[in-house]
Amino acid sequence: MKKLSKALPYARRPAELLLGVVFLGGALAKALDVNLFVVQVSYYHVLENQTLLAMAALGTLWVETALGMALLLGYRLRGLTYAALLALLLVFTSLIAYAWVFYDLEDCGCFGPIEISPGLSIAKNVVLALLGVVAWTAHLRSERRVVRSLVRIIQTLVILLTACGGVLYAYSTLEELGSGERPYAEFVFEEEGVQWDLGTGDYLVALLSMSCEHCQEAVEPINELLFVEGFPPVVGLCYEEDDATVETFTDLTQPLFTLHSMGDRIRKFFNLVGEGEVPPRFVVVRDGIPLRDWYEEAPEASEVLEALGIE
Repeated sequence: MKKLSKALPYARRPAELLLGVVFLGGALAKALDVNLFVVQVSYYHVLENQTLLAMAALGTLWVETALGMALLLGYRLRGLTYAALLALLLVFTSLIAYAWVFYDLEDCGCFGPIEISPGLSIAKNVVLALLGVVAWTAHLRSERRVVRSLVRIIQTLVILLTACGGVLYAYSTLEELGSGERPYAEFVFEEEGVQWDLGTGDYLVALLSMSCEHCQEAVEPINELLFVEGFPPVVGLCYEEDDATVETFTDLTQPLFTLHSMGDRIRKFFNLVGEGEVPPRFVVVRDGIPLRDWYEEAPEASEVLEALGIE
């Protein structure tokens, strides 16, 4: 025990540096694809409003960046930094456990596009908390000197500027979601020489993620709907992770209807899918206005025609 007690002061800086790198790495991954992170926050089913989801995502970025910089710079505030670290880990772990138990969460979103399971993320947080306790204990044993005011001011400015800079960058890349009663009216595009305007006329819109197996399985029944007399045009609005995903999707499913790529606009795509929902979603649209929708399985032709008032 005495050897352990003597070693604690030497463990403080390595623990702080490791914690700082982890928090800054997580914040950087989130900032580089903040729209994905906003969608990941929605999977916790704590917030539903898009504005609040974006604020929560940006707030998390700010806190993680500030805390990471504080740990890297040894900015301890008489131990308050460690208290904030443990409190944040407790909040994060509680949210992950809640979403895992009640909503079958698959990816915690801790490192943005790097998928981490809830169980692994909770284990990670426990390890980080233990490192925080080690650093805090070492701090209580070895804190004897007073940091000069000028150094403290410089550290504070560096922390605040870094955190604010990360949030401002992420904010500048947030997608515009649009608003109003005609969310599909903005989709005016040309595919294979044909001009499409979802703001005019009747359509069945299929919201498909090209990496989603359920979306792939939905293509065949949609193809069959095209042969029904009087059936409206079908347009697939698709999100894909990369060009290879598009090729794989089309080779596997052979869609007979028009597919329009939404590129990497993940937040816009999932906003159309619906808060807390997952694709596929099928929407009857008239002049850009959604009239009726279905999830998971493609609707029957009679249901679509009924929604449009077609006998």
